[in-house]
Amino acid sequence: METKKINFEDDEFSKLKFFFEIIERFIQGKISAVDFTKQFFVLHQNDYKFSSDEISNIIDKMFYYLEDYCEYPNLRDENDLDEKQLLNAIEPLFNKLKNL
Repeated sequence: METKKINFEDDEFSKLKFFFEIIERFIQGKISAVDFTKQFFVLHQNDYKFSSDEISNIIDKMFYYLEDYCEYPNLRDENDLDEKQLLNAIEPLFNKLKNL
């Protein structure tokens, strides 16, 4: 089975470009986990629908990791993620997304 490469010229994939931009900025250390979380949630609120289940599943997994992120160490429990754990969860998903 041949995997479709992401084409940012498609309207659907131009939407994905916004997710790519903020994810890359977080991975490169250009924005904090707090800012990344806020920006991701704003994009996710727009209820982007992707025809690819693979893309939707990856974006949804990222969303769930972001829900587990807790900025404040004194409020974090064993199920919460700190900034480094969030990065370690997001980066492989982003690599997977880039390779679709």
